[in-house]
Amino acid sequence: MKCICGNELKMWQGYGEVGLGCECGVSFLPKTHWAALSYSSKFSCAEFDMLIQENTGTCTTHACPQCFNILKQYKTNDLSFKHCSQCSGILMTVKEAIGYFDYFKIQNNSNKHISIIADLPLFNLFF
Repeated sequence: MKCICGNELKMWQGYGEVGLGCECGVSFLPKTHWAALSYSSKFSCAEFDMLIQENTGTCTTHACPQCFNILKQYKTNDLSFKHCSQCSGILMTVKEAIGYFDYFKIQNNSNKHISIIADLPLFNLFF
């Protein structure tokens, strides 16, 4: 998969999850990745789907890395992210990703794996 900047997206373990990231600082979470966050006491797939349905996103100039559908930008008081209405993937900058994890009170589990992933070039995406 290619990032919106044109570089290849690579697997990374970042702020609290595993996803796809780029050296430019953008991360992409396919639905299977963000749906796996339901272990969090605050995160619910149904609540997230409602958040998207209740808000009108604005079209971006970016295509989804997974299915090439045009992404929509969603902004609420506490969240900002780009979402694909076709495959439900989420594209975020570092700042947006940290806001997303903070909003849903998703635990940052990265510190447990610092010694394993410290050598990855994308490690700094969320730090």
